[in-house]
Amino acid sequence: MKKNLATNLINGFLRAWFPKFRQSFTEIRWHRLRYMLIFAHAPLFSNIQEVYFHQDPKIAGIDAVTWMRLAFCIGAGLLFAFASLKNINRYSKLLAGSCALFFTLWLFIQSGVPAVIVACLFTFFYGGTAAVVIFHYAYALNDTERFFGAALTSLYYVIFQLILASNIMTAFVSRLYIAGLVLVTVLSIFSYRVKDYIDVVEKPRKRENKQIGLMLYFFFAYHIVEMFYTYIQGASTTTTLFLNGIVGVAVFSLATYLYFYAKFNLWHMCNLFFGGFLIAYVLRIVTDSEPMLYVSRAFRGFEQIGFIASYTLLGSVLQKNVSFRSFKRILIATLNVFSLTYIILGILIPRLPINLPMIAAIVAFLFFAGFLLLSPIYADFLYSGNKRPEDVVIIPDAKLKSVEKELFASTPLSVKTRADALMTERNLTPREREIVTLLMQGYLYKHCSSELGISIETVKFHARNAYRKLNVAGRSELFSIFLIDE
Repeated sequence: MKKNLATNLINGFLRAWFPKFRQSFTEIRWHRLRYMLIFAHAPLFSNIQEVYFHQDPKIAGIDAVTWMRLAFCIGAGLLFAFASLKNINRYSKLLAGSCALFFTLWLFIQSGVPAVIVACLFTFFYGGTAAVVIFHYAYALNDTERFFGAALTSLYYVIFQLILASNIMTAFVSRLYIAGLVLVTVLSIFSYRVKDYIDVVEKPRKRENKQIGLMLYFFFAYHIVEMFYTYIQGASTTTTLFLNGIVGVAVFSLATYLYFYAKFNLWHMCNLFFGGFLIAYVLRIVTDSEPMLYVSRAFRGFEQIGFIASYTLLGSVLQKNVSFRSFKRILIATLNVFSLTYIILGILIPRLPINLPMIAAIVAFLFFAGFLLLSPIYADFLYSGNKRPEDVVIIPDAKLKSVEKELFASTPLSVKTRADALMTERNLTPREREIVTLLMQGYLYKHCSSELGISIETVKFHARNAYRKLNVAGRSELFSIFLIDE
């Protein structure tokens, strides 16, 4: 029986892409899942005013959610300033316990100024736990694990949107959502182990300020562009929640595809984030019709791709360039800017209800314009988050064969034949074959670096790719699959 066109397309897609997805997933150490759960940075404040406050309390003319956001930022910067590598394990648990205590208290006080004060105390300590979580997220994981953690957090939020859209026990589900954020964060922090990241934190670093600057630019752009839209979107309806959730699922799927296949994901994801939000803003400006407003809210779903890209990039750059002390300085400076932004928006927005969409669109456009002007630098920097095009050197086959012949001169013919056949079968690139050949001769990474005229990090990058393709965990297993008894 002849297969239909759709079946052929699906089968072809799976045959073409599945090996790449499988290879990427081998980089994830599932026993470190606790470090990937960055729920403290999920959109905690979504619909919170409608769920936890029986009225819309204001203090000094500023609404409760703005005060909570401000407390979150202050707590993250102030509380983490007291952390050190010696006390961080115990200190993390103290912050997590305080966060859980005030959250529980908030469940029973939901009216008036006392509710706002308790809520702010909760978010103050939740901010502290968020800083702790982001520190461990940066230093205890590799790039693929960071992407997976950010994507998992994004998916958690999107599913919450779809549940709210079902209009089933909305208040209860909303409370359950926030309780889930708190519970998972607390349980994860109580299971953190210093030995999982201490070696990475203490290793010497060559600081690249350009990388840090590029990362911070997009990180600020994501938060501020999304922040403005949050203020102008108005109250959520079942339809807008459903559209936002559906687009969020689509965006999550697209982000996953770009990461696990293209390996150029962050560049594309950053552009998609800006593009989606600009469309959302333009639709808010050009028309007041209800259908177009729904479409605008749907495009807000591209927030998820910005979230995934910004936090993946944040963790990767901080681990590679920043010591523990510098991490604290960057965190405090960043959160001070966010705190100031929240205060300004909280004061100005009630006074600019008509012009706000236009102002927000201009802000988004300026950030996007800056990103485009920096495109040549970003295109290089964002390639896989850890690899630049110049690191990949194509070696002519003739030269590669010469190197292999020279280095394998003292190796039995059966081993040389098996090694060559296996590397060809597993599609190792010329550079990967060259490095495997050197490793088989007893070279260390630093010797490979000197011999080939490339950095040690580049050697490690290609060695890891070769190990993955050969399905081995390291050099010892590499010898075992090549050097077998006849």
